[in-house]
Amino acid sequence: MNKTRYQFIFFIFFILIFLSLVPKHVMALGITPSKISLYFEPSYTRTFTFYVTGANPKASGIVSYVKYEGDIKNVIKISDFSDAGDGRKKFSATLSLPTSKEGISPGKQRILIGVKELAKPSDMMALVAVQVPIDIFVLYPTGFIKSKLSSKNIGINKTQTFKLNLENVGEKQAIIKPRIDILSGNVIINSINLKTLILNPKESKKLTKEWNTTGDPAGEYSAVAICKYDDKEAVSNTSFKIGELLIKIVNFSHVFKAKTINKFDFNVSSLWNGKISAYADINVLNNNQTIDEFKTPVFEVNPWEEKTVSSYWQNNLEPGKYKIKIMLHYEGKVTEKDGEILISSNKSTILIIISFIILAIII
Repeated sequence: MNKTRYQFIFFIFFILIFLSLVPKHVMALGITPSKISLYFEPSYTRTFTFYVTGANPKASGIVSYVKYEGDIKNVIKISDFSDAGDGRKKFSATLSLPTSKEGISPGKQRILIGVKELAKPSDMMALVAVQVPIDIFVLYPTGFIKSKLSSKNIGINKTQTFKLNLENVGEKQAIIKPRIDILSGNVIINSINLKTLILNPKESKKLTKEWNTTGDPAGEYSAVAICKYDDKEAVSNTSFKIGELLIKIVNFSHVFKAKTINKFDFNVSSLWNGKISAYADINVLNNNQTIDEFKTPVFEVNPWEEKTVSSYWQNNLEPGKYKIKIMLHYEGKVTEKDGEILISSNKSTILIIISFIILAIII
């Protein structure tokens, strides 16, 4: 017992020491802007200004750095820090791209501009670093299409609106023939052809297409956008749910103590795409006659949410098995679930606890 006590005291002491070493400003260091994106252009030059906030006053200072993650190297020159007012620091980074893209792979090339805190030699403290990505996109030698398909969860018999974003990140014009396939499971239930369009290099367009879901059952669906151009195709996916105004009762508590206050839990699952207010009536039956009943407070169920609802029940029942009926009320509808519960005596519970204690002593 003494050994366990000393271990506990040591653990608490260690936690206190650790917390004392963590600075209060550990999450405060920040840098803006948060991201920079541009296309590669030979001999392109530009200077970016960065602002740093929330540096830890316990640190000996901050330092900037550059990290290259792609084929583009040694193209950034960083200035010293200067005061920007309101406790902020600022510095600049000048980007000077090569005269050609020879030796640079098409696609995204990333450079990270970072700032980190410096610890004093005598200090033990957690240091923070923050980074800003500069993403430089190098065009493909031919037409090259990037696509992104999106959708949203909807109610039953409502209209789905697909949004398709297309961008030509190639050096040549592309003639695109888009199609959206809608699937239930692995089965295509509908195909929608969109108008043929032309995208020039660096050009992007946003397309929308509606789909009437009248007659389609509630459930999970997916959609695939297939955009054919030249001898290639760009593919993107999305998934969505068609909801039904229904809350399912998934499970509930089955064992309770006799003649005392019991916690009653039951799990619900919403199939609807909006928030629903609900409450439940719970009836306890013996020989098909209601012998006890109680009601839960009103609770909220979020779209597509699965949650546990808790209430308390003061029962005066004798030990034994009883039938139970849960009636969930919401939006003028009722979901019912029948089952069986067990009321155990407090003596039985005490005997179980004593048995565990004796077993523990023997072991």
